[in-house]
Amino acid sequence: MTHSPADVLRKLLVSLGHGTMPSAAGSWPVSVAQEPDDPDDDMTLYDEIGRKDGRAMASGEVYEHHGVQLQLRAAKFTDGYTKVSGVVGALDQDVEAAGVTIDTSTYVVYAVSRTGTINYLGHEPESRRHIWTVNLLVSIRQTA
Repeated sequence: MTHSPADVLRKLLVSLGHGTMPSAAGSWPVSVAQEPDDPDDDMTLYDEIGRKDGRAMASGEVYEHHGVQLQLRAAKFTDGYTKVSGVVGALDQDVEAAGVTIDTSTYVVYAVSRTGTINYLGHEPESRRHIWTVNLLVSIRQTA
């Protein structure tokens, strides 16, 4: 793939209306690989270990589900919990062969599956911002 699974999932979340690109300076920006200091309410996606599901004997094509961790941070507990629940619900129910375009590359996201439940990590000691994580497996194919 030309882009990381976290990049593809970020573009999908933005297209579904659950976040904005950081450059847009909108609400709930979605970053990849590095969490920004500001704003208080944001999401960051990290690539992580996925699952190899096998390979085709004739072509050698490898089948895998890419691992992505969603980390959400919020100043207010209720705002953060509401947001992470909404995002997870949308990923559970609204993603079925969704098209994503990044630059000149196109992808199909067939499904996003959680490997567990929403995990509340508590709050940052100094800022008191609340943090949640959700681990995901993403089925993606680059089409162009």
